[in-house]
Amino acid sequence: MEITLIMGFLGTGKTTLVNNLLEKFDNIKTGFVINDFGSIPIDATLLNESSSQSKIYSINNGSICCTCKQHELLKALVYFHENNYEKVIVESSGISDPYLIEKTLRDSKYKDVIAISRAVTIITPDSYLKLERNIKVINKQVGYSDALVVNKCDNTNNEILEQVISKINRLNPGAKIFRTSFCKFDYYEIMEPDNTRRELLYYTDPEMKPVAITYNGKLTLKQLNWLMQELSGEILRLKGVIKIDKRYYSVSNNLSEVIINAVAQNFDINMGINIIAMPINIKKVKDALKNIKK
Repeated sequence: MEITLIMGFLGTGKTTLVNNLLEKFDNIKTGFVINDFGSIPIDATLLNESSSQSKIYSINNGSICCTCKQHELLKALVYFHENNYEKVIVESSGISDPYLIEKTLRDSKYKDVIAISRAVTIITPDSYLKLERNIKVINKQVGYSDALVVNKCDNTNNEILEQVISKINRLNPGAKIFRTSFCKFDYYEIMEPDNTRRELLYYTDPEMKPVAITYNGKLTLKQLNWLMQELSGEILRLKGVIKIDKRYYSVSNNLSEVIINAVAQNFDINMGINIIAMPINIKKVKDALKNIKK
């Protein structure tokens, strides 16, 4: 069973890539483990599980690199192994430490049958340059990966793009780099197992870790816009599903803009939003949510 770990900080395009893989490998028995850091499984809700060959296993309310979610990760992977799935795609939360994920697998009793075959990290140039110095897990993901997907190149000027390419090349000179838009490229190149994967380099940093807050109340478009203005510069990520005029929409922020897309309603909708912020800004987030209807 081949296991591909897909990483990337919040808003880089992981869910887009996983949706593309769902469509591309619809004729192959493929399992998907989707990890949402927040308590609402937003990413799993937004995936198009249309193939009878695919199964989605959702893990939310924490990161799969944390002790509290290790059992769920192993349970999902053991299920796929015992049911003879050919490939498994693991989409980790944006703040997952890949070294801790691999340590979980190597320390388990299933280490002889369950191991990461290939690791892929997605970055977007603008957000990478703004966040990588303060959120160290981003460069852990870059350094760990066999392939690096530089996404949203169509929205990046060449100077910034080349600056990012140069930096990630220095961090991980052995990784293959894909320059993409909408995460479109030859997916077979990231799905084949890498037999030259590095030995585990396990380490941790005494850094502050982001915190997730979930809001399950109703939101109008006006209230959403107010919330984004109120929390501008205070949060790392907002993502969820809201209802406007009897229609459901996915909402997410990408640094300075809010992205809203209509959601197909042929599946159960998980309403609400997950907000991720550094601990120093949590009080501001909670105060904004309390005042949202005022």
